[in-house]
Parts: sequence; structure tokens; C-alpha cells
Amino acid sequence: MRSLARALLVVSILGAVCFAGDARAIGLTDCSVTKTDNVATAFAGGSVVYTIEVANGGAKVTGTANASLTDNFPAACTSVSYTSVAHGGAFGNTASGSGNIQESSLIMPIDSGVTYTATCSISGFATGSLSNTVTVQDTQIDLDPNNDSATDTDSRAASPDAVLVDGCSDGKACEWSTLVPSPASWTKGLVDGCEVGTDCGGGQCPDC
Repeated sequence: MRSLARALLVVSILGAVCFAGDARAIGLTDCSVTKTDNVATAFAGGSVVYTIEVANGGAKVTGTANASLTDNFPAACTSVSYTSVAHGGAFGNTASGSGNIQESSLIMPIDSGVTYTATCSISGFATGSLSNTVTVQDTQIDLDPNNDSATDTDSRAASPDAVLVDGCSDGKACEWSTLVPSPASWTKGLVDGCEVGTDCGGGQCPDC
């Protein structure tokens, strides 16, 4: 009877060891994502450039991640274009695109990842804060699901400068327009299809 009990104990121990080995074979991952546009205020009519970093790494990571990545940009972004660069052996990313980012199978070995750069053009009529969330989800066992999403939030303001359009033939100041901020420089805004400082109505002023 004792021999049988000992045999069952040995089988139980070996079974536990085998189960642990199978778990390691499946692989443990830790997908994480960060997002920032490196500004605190976004200007209506301007743009922001987001940097998104998605990765699989950490001291306890033993497996390759097969992850999806989702970034649905807010309605205030009238257009979005993006590029991505994989590193550390990762692949499955879209090299360039426009609109929302929807990746279905990012393959990321241990200590690898993908960097996305996305430019959002902001509506000139946008109000309220500009908030955007990106989420990564792995098909493997994720060690820390708390770092699977990231949100960047900016306060929003009108364009910080304005000029009068006064090029109409009767000399009246017709309308206000704003200077539109861009990452590299200030560019002229348009009023009714006319560039700031030019004749804006073919000799007739728009209603002021």
C-alpha cells in the first residue's frame, strides 16, 4: 500500500513538472504600448505628431507575441497619416498608411517592437480636449495587462494669432482669418478661398 502511495506521489510530482514545462513552452509575453505627441496644447487648425511604441519585453518574458494593435483617432483629426518601423526582429506591421491604425498580427520576439509616427491634422472648428487611446492585445499569456493601453490628452486652443483680410477694392477690412500652426513653420490661412492679404472678392467684399 505504501509502495502504491509513493508511486502515485512520484507520478503527481512528475505531472506538475511536465505541466510547468508545457507552460514555458507556450511562452509568456509582456506586450506594452506608449503614446505621446510631446505637447500639452493642440491648436485648432494645426496638427500634432504622435509617437507610438509597442513592444514585447521584460525579465520574465519567454515567448514571441502575436498581437493586435488598435488606434482609432478622434473625429477632430480630419486626416491622419502614419509610418512604422520594426526593430529587434518584429514584423507584421504596416509600413505606411492613412486613417486609423488596425494591425491584426504583430509578431514580436523577446525584446522587439514597432515604432509608429502618426500625424493628425486638427479641424479648425475643433473644441474641447484632444484625446486619443491606443490598445495592444496579445494571443499569448500577457504578464502585465495594465500596460496594454495608453492615452494622450491635450487641451485645445484656437490658433494663437490672427490677421485682417483687407485686400478688397473698397479698402474695407472684410474678415478675420487665422495663422495656422504647423510643426515646422507658420502658414497663411484662407478666407473664402482667398489667401490672407490678397483681393478676396474679385472687387467685392464678402459680408463683414
